[in-house]
Amino acid sequence: MSISSAMYTGLTGLSSFGEAMGVLGDNIANLSTTGFKYSQVNFEDLMAQMVSTGSGPGQEGRGTRISQITPIFSQGSLETSADDVDVAITGTGFLIVKEPAAGAVYYTRDGNFNLNKDGYLVNAHGYRVQGKQMVNGSPSGTDTDITISQNFSPPQSSTGVDMVLNLDAATTSTSTPNFYSSAISVYDTTGNSHTLDMTYTKLATQQDASVTCGTGASLAGATGKYWTISNGTTNYYVWYMVDGVGTDPAPAGLTAIPAAGVGNGIQVNSTDSAAVVAQKTAAALAEFGTTSSAAGPFRAEASTTTAGALTISCGAWTGATPPGAGTTGWAAGTTATSDNDWQVTASLDGNDVHVNDYSVSNPGNVGNPANLIFDNTGNLTSNGQYSIDLSAYNIPGDTTTNQTTLNLKNTSGGSTTQYAASSVTNYASQDGYGPGYLQRVSINNEGIITGSYSNGQITPLYQLTLARFNAPTKLHREGSNMYTETQDSGVPLTGAPSTNGLGSITSNSLEQSNTDLSEQFVHMIIYQRDFQANSRVITTSDTLLEEVLSLKR
Repeated sequence: MSISSAMYTGLTGLSSFGEAMGVLGDNIANLSTTGFKYSQVNFEDLMAQMVSTGSGPGQEGRGTRISQITPIFSQGSLETSADDVDVAITGTGFLIVKEPAAGAVYYTRDGNFNLNKDGYLVNAHGYRVQGKQMVNGSPSGTDTDITISQNFSPPQSSTGVDMVLNLDAATTSTSTPNFYSSAISVYDTTGNSHTLDMTYTKLATQQDASVTCGTGASLAGATGKYWTISNGTTNYYVWYMVDGVGTDPAPAGLTAIPAAGVGNGIQVNSTDSAAVVAQKTAAALAEFGTTSSAAGPFRAEASTTTAGALTISCGAWTGATPPGAGTTGWAAGTTATSDNDWQVTASLDGNDVHVNDYSVSNPGNVGNPANLIFDNTGNLTSNGQYSIDLSAYNIPGDTTTNQTTLNLKNTSGGSTTQYAASSVTNYASQDGYGPGYLQRVSINNEGIITGSYSNGQITPLYQLTLARFNAPTKLHREGSNMYTETQDSGVPLTGAPSTNGLGSITSNSLEQSNTDLSEQFVHMIIYQRDFQANSRVITTSDTLLEEVLSLKR
């Protein structure tokens, strides 16, 4: 009869709201659980039965039941953590952890991680966090266990040195001191530190002289061509033999610059390139420089625009007149007076080393490079880049010149100047470093895990991988703040943080439970009243049955 049915209907209410109270209790119990997501209870009515009424068939409900318990994946508040490897997700997604023995994959919002004794990044239960290894600054390969095994950073030898100086314009060649030194530490291939001491010495007033010796056609046109230069005490000349033909002009009052192995003439061919002519001339001038210390540093450079053209220059000429034109009609030389020249020298750990003119293919003027030259406003106008040979000290230099490059201009710190202020080093850096040990691990908003080492290097090691699901509410709760995928949740869609709809990472933080205690108390009051009302249905139905039983008395 319907009175008995009413008791069972009330029982469904007691059962449903009792279960709902259990869900509320779980929500409240996990109020301080990291990454916890509270659940919401929804109800539905039970199938109705047909009853007869005066107006025809009617339906009588059979009570209620829980239709679903839905986890609510709203964002929880973030709290600060002192642990560098603690992370929180802001937005959509789950961190991925793997059980090491069976390889089972779990998903979690709990970013309370630590490094175990083997260097693996794990959660509280030893499950290994998943991510991609960084190769050359980019994530590479498939997801793997994150392990911080790179506890040692190998050394790197120095390949380049940048210095930005101000050299005091008031310094003269007779000042005491007449130089300025600046030291910087450089590193060899094994990580040993060496002191590179650069010295800049103010030179006396210089007269820089040069002359251009025609083109290839004029070189090949006749014999007996020569060029003259004076060092102030002696007048010299150099002459060429073209295609094996030539006669020493032996001009009166001039001394020949000797050429090794070929008498006094430099033998060139009419088919020689400008570079070949320059090389042969340089050989003669180099020998001349060693046999006459008063002559100064002569150099020969091939023209880059005119075939066969050759410029021979004397960078420290002190003669009273510029170089002559010679008897062949070649253009007369030019001269310029300068009081802004500084000589560049170097030592490593107190031992002199060669400073050379910088060249990609072959650094020139070994140990006797071009001077630093400033204009009258203090700006560097000539040179500023050199090659230093440190190979004897296990510092091979860069792969282009096989020497260590010194940059004094156009660096990230500016360029060297000559102003009326004390000589000072405004900026100094080099790209080498010694070995280093891992000091700390940090994680940025993109989930990139970096190692900071004692040698100042910061190396990206891994990037965390996040996963999202089309139906995250259908994930299966496994306890310990972890979930597993189900057929209803769909497959995980993985990627880097802040990509493909995934949330970002906040380091040194943990996500709090999203349980709202006040909301839970409101539902608790409602469920309590619902439970009480359904219990009254049962007691009232019982009273009615007692009245029925008393009818036979």
